[in-house]
Amino acid sequence: NNFKEFPPVGVETFDPFHLPLMNTLILLLSGTTVTAAHHSLQHGKYDNAKLMLWITVILGLAFTGLQVLEYSEAQEQRKK
Repeated sequence: NNFKEFPPVGVETFDPFHLPLMNTLILLLSGTTVTAAHHSLQHGKYDNAKLMLWITVILGLAFTGLQVLEYSEAQEQRKK
C-alpha cells in the first residue's frame, strides 16, 4: 500500500469549514431561490419571481467570486 500516510508528504490541506462551506451554503441557498422563483411563476407572482431570480444571480456571482478566491489561495500555497 503506497498510501500509508494521508495526506501524502508535501501536500498541504485546507480548512473545509472556511470557503468550501461558504460555497456549499451559497449553492444550497441559490437552489432554494431558483425553486421559489419557479413556484412564483407558476402562481403568477411575477414580481416575486423576478426578485428571486435576481437573488439567485447575486448568489451565483458570490459563488464565482469565492471560487476565484479559493483557487487563487490554492495557487499561492502551491508556490510556497
